[in-house]
Amino acid sequence: MNRLDPIQLNQLIIHYKSEMQRFKQEYEALESTQSRKAILTLKRQVEELKEENRRLSERIAKENVGRPSLSFLIRDNEGILKNDTTEVEKLKENVMQLESALVKERHKKEAEFGEFTRIIDEKNEEIRKLNTSIYEEKKRQLEVVAALERLKKRFLDLKRGYVRSMQRGHQ
Repeated sequence: MNRLDPIQLNQLIIHYKSEMQRFKQEYEALESTQSRKAILTLKRQVEELKEENRRLSERIAKENVGRPSLSFLIRDNEGILKNDTTEVEKLKENVMQLESALVKERHKKEAEFGEFTRIIDEKNEEIRKLNTSIYEEKKRQLEVVAALERLKKRFLDLKRGYVRSMQRGHQ
């Protein structure tokens, strides 16, 4: 494993955090877009049904003026009811399909999101190990520096003692 300095480690952490945020935003945008599309489709279909209902009501009103037979109106209304029931069933089926597609897409995004979370967890573990090894290395270096300082002090003490003994020997 390559050793990274603390700045590189911080850059890696920032990178992975931004990647996680980007995927989260993409997931939310996709989910929001799917929901909006389904709602707009349903609103459009409702408006179409209202328009169809208005046209049929006008037709019935016009036919009421010219038709004395109540049984004809009943048969006509039964046909309208049957058409409306069929249209409602189609709308229900369409909504169920949209919900199913949304659930599938959500599961797909959650799986992708989970994979990125796993990768980030692995990278965080690598970073933790690197931080630990950096700490251990710094600790070892400090111990070496302290040992060198002790040796230097001991050397200077020995050197002073030697110089003094040399000065006494010449006197």
